[in-house]
Amino acid sequence: MGKPNLASDNKENVVNFSSPATQRRALQQQECANHCVDAKEEWRLEDPLLLLLGGAEDTVYEVLRWLKPEQLLFAGLVSTDWRKLATHKALWTAMRRYYPAGYKGTWWRYYYTLVDGAGKGDEATCYRVRDRATGHVVLAKCVPVSDENGISRWLLREAALLWNIKQPSVTRLRGAIVEHDLACLFFEDAGSTNLHRLACAGDGVGSALNRAKPVLDVTKICEVMQGILASIAACHANQIIHRNVKPSKFLIGEDGNCRMTSFTSSLMGGGTVTQRPLMPRMGTTQYLAPEVLLGAADLELDYTSYTEKVDMWAAGLILAEMAAGGPLFVVDSEIDLLFSIFRMLGTPDEESWPGLHDLACSIENFPNWPVETRNLEQTFSILGSSGCDLLKKLLRYDAASRISAVEALRHPFFSQHGCMEAFTLQTESVPHPLLDIFSEGQLAVWSTLLEKQADMPPTKDFLECQDAQESGEKLTVRMRAILVDWLAEVSYSWCLRAERRALHAAVQCLDRFLSMQQVSKSRLQLVGATCYALAAKLEEAEVISPSGYAHISDFAFKEDDMRECEIDVASALGCRFTYASAPDFEPLVAAAIGVLPNELVKQDSEIPQIILIAQMLADYMLLGFHVGKKAWSPVVTCCSAYAVAAVTLNIEIHPALLCQTDEDSMCACISDILTTYDKAMEWELKNLHNNPKYPESLTGIELPAITYACGKVSEAYDRL
Repeated sequence: MGKPNLASDNKENVVNFSSPATQRRALQQQECANHCVDAKEEWRLEDPLLLLLGGAEDTVYEVLRWLKPEQLLFAGLVSTDWRKLATHKALWTAMRRYYPAGYKGTWWRYYYTLVDGAGKGDEATCYRVRDRATGHVVLAKCVPVSDENGISRWLLREAALLWNIKQPSVTRLRGAIVEHDLACLFFEDAGSTNLHRLACAGDGVGSALNRAKPVLDVTKICEVMQGILASIAACHANQIIHRNVKPSKFLIGEDGNCRMTSFTSSLMGGGTVTQRPLMPRMGTTQYLAPEVLLGAADLELDYTSYTEKVDMWAAGLILAEMAAGGPLFVVDSEIDLLFSIFRMLGTPDEESWPGLHDLACSIENFPNWPVETRNLEQTFSILGSSGCDLLKKLLRYDAASRISAVEALRHPFFSQHGCMEAFTLQTESVPHPLLDIFSEGQLAVWSTLLEKQADMPPTKDFLECQDAQESGEKLTVRMRAILVDWLAEVSYSWCLRAERRALHAAVQCLDRFLSMQQVSKSRLQLVGATCYALAAKLEEAEVISPSGYAHISDFAFKEDDMRECEIDVASALGCRFTYASAPDFEPLVAAAIGVLPNELVKQDSEIPQIILIAQMLADYMLLGFHVGKKAWSPVVTCCSAYAVAAVTLNIEIHPALLCQTDEDSMCACISDILTTYDKAMEWELKNLHNNPKYPESLTGIELPAITYACGKVSEAYDRL
């Protein structure tokens, strides 16, 4: 028998014992196959794309970036090699930079591949998608853009709030895209198991008070509760009231961590520092706090005042539900819920709830259940004595004495079960004089505001971005000032319950948009009205429709124009509408100088003149154009305005106003404040002065000269 032949040198060695004829046919077939391989290799070498790349994937985006996203997707269908290039992450990163989603018809789905559909709700449709640029799996929450009201206020509110929260226990917002007919938010994939499914024995089984069967052990309850309280503490440090805390709003990821989601009912700017009229019915009935249920005669229409402690009540109910293995209150009305609460904790009185008889709803005719009718230690025995103590502090009727999130995280219940501290109060950036003045909650808010202030991106000067504009269409500082003055009139004349915060946020959005896109003077009022409409949607104010803004502007633009402009502004800004502003610092500064009580600044109280003057001057600073190198931080603007107000009223400048900046910077800021005010009077821009919030006594007030005010500031620094 002869020596065995090899079928091919470039194939796996195979022993061949076939006949000579068969071997000749196999050899011919192999030569034909080798010829095809050689031809393919020759084509590969002649392909200009592959020849240029030479296997260097880092330069792929330099070659293919001239394609549009939809063309790039089709290019991936040409061949395996083109598919490899068309899925290159660097290319899609560059593509997103040149053709951002929402820009000139660029569809958001070009940049993501569908993993699966996560679900559809009443207001939004959710998808689990993979980012082509990063490879991360994210959750896309999509809401249609309404023809009547534009972009959903709930989506805008959620995006604006989440951009500011940096806490592992709160789901992270990865991006926001606004298209012609759809707005999408992209969240980190926090898992698909919500706490209700994990901790409850099942639905439709009635109240768990009579059949406590916990699903989780006490260690797991402790871990989850710590994550819940950490997320709530982060919200309150950002002056955010969640208002819909319940088990289904928390997701458990594959790592076992609990994360807070869904901020559509949340509100920024209330709670820890200020009280303000708020809408009562924003959460699920079973988790509403007693002060919300009794604070308004009509839960659908009447506004009431409450604080961030409503979230702590709901957190207490979640702790009790995890310990009982199901919901505590299965009710079908508010009165039924109140009866259920009173049965468990006893009917409150003035001793257990100071101010009870001052609420809008009376409970005089309610049954009088004795306090603590039900033994909490027996019902929730799995928690032990320390866990039940925490539960009692969370479920106190009096919101003022109800435990805060930061205090709850330090409760012995967590240390006894080996849980590490999940929320640390950062006070390094807080000046030493304020450490002795502020409460723990105020310190958390102040330090968070300073962090947000440091993260503010610098705004370019729009006057330097108008080279392509025709001379007759270029904007001036005076045009902008007239627009801001008109927005102030819109704010207090038309937008009911809109806060000064909305006006300041609108001007911030206006300046950022003007620095990003060239706007002609014929469209300036349209852009300004759009920025204010977006900022007002974040507040607890009645939303004015685009047709309403068109009417207010005396039909300087059409409502369709405003709908299109709203999409352009939201897309350009990425739904980032809220940064730190002077109104955020003002209540804390007022508390620091001892003007108002250190607990809460109530709107219905008599506001001292020093606060009104400082607020008015901070508003007038909006008329000036202070960006780039001329920009003043919000805290310096706020403290300088208070210093001018003190000098105006012949009051000694409080040392707390001087600890945020040096003497030269404060004097320079005071100079800008007084110069801007004089310029506004010269241009007859008095809508800010005509705000009904400011009494007539401020109309004729005489502000000090720049040299006199700065001299008083120097004397105050010398006394430190």
